[in-house]
Amino acid sequence: MLESFRSRQTLGGGSRVDQSRQATKALDKPPTNLPSRMTADLTQLSAAELVAGFRAKAFSPIEVAKAVLERIELLQPHFNAYRIIDAETTLEQARASESRWVRAAPLGVLDGVPVGVKDLLHVRGFPTRKGSLATSDVIQTEDCPAAARLREAGAVILGKTQTAEFGQRALTETKLAGVTPNAWDLQYVSGGSSGGAGVAAGLGLGPLQVGTDGGGSIRNPAAVNGVFGFKTTFGRVANDPPNGSLFVLAYTRSDRRCMDERSGLVSDVVRLRSFSPSRSALRQ
Repeated sequence: MLESFRSRQTLGGGSRVDQSRQATKALDKPPTNLPSRMTADLTQLSAAELVAGFRAKAFSPIEVAKAVLERIELLQPHFNAYRIIDAETTLEQARASESRWVRAAPLGVLDGVPVGVKDLLHVRGFPTRKGSLATSDVIQTEDCPAAARLREAGAVILGKTQTAEFGQRALTETKLAGVTPNAWDLQYVSGGSSGGAGVAAGLGLGPLQVGTDGGGSIRNPAAVNGVFGFKTTFGRVANDPPNGSLFVLAYTRSDRRCMDERSGLVSDVVRLRSFSPSRSALRQ
């Protein structure tokens, strides 16, 4: 059960799981109409559909968070998409979001939407291991700018996704965390270095996933895992510590539209406002 998750659960590690291709669960096409809470698989809905459902009171952020956490618990042992998950804090964030939706006062366009963040980036309450045994498990006390902006918009941060060591390979396979295989077939690679984000998006383990890209590290995993990946213009999104251009991967076409720089949606949530959350000077 979800409640049995430890407050911080470090995931992954070990060699490639020895599973047949039949073990890979095929993804269903997400519904285009607003679903009922009785029939919908909430993990297969886009961020846009989730927000529409919250607004219509068709389902709640708590229901969505529990569904995503249950799916992570089911698929993580096979796909190793996440490095670390904090289920307890995820549910706390979801409860806070639900109370805002009850008052019709969401913080922003992503209020209640589950999001994963690549483990090259600092997220308050988690270590930043960067896929390497050479790093420490010191808990970060500040968010990177993108994570801070996502919190301000009400997003529910699930945890941190696997990365190639220091983001320097096109494969997500490390001595620290083991192998992250492809979302569609365990015998194929997930790409890199944002392989965990690509797999998480492809499997419904959070509809939006933050990655980094200096030479293909978002675009490569997006291509091989069958999801939409978007690399912003360099400097569009604050990146501290710097790890190349930064943005998101998503499963559905509607979320791809949300990611487009011209749409003024997700890209405006995490746009360049400060080089560090600890600095008071803002840049527009």
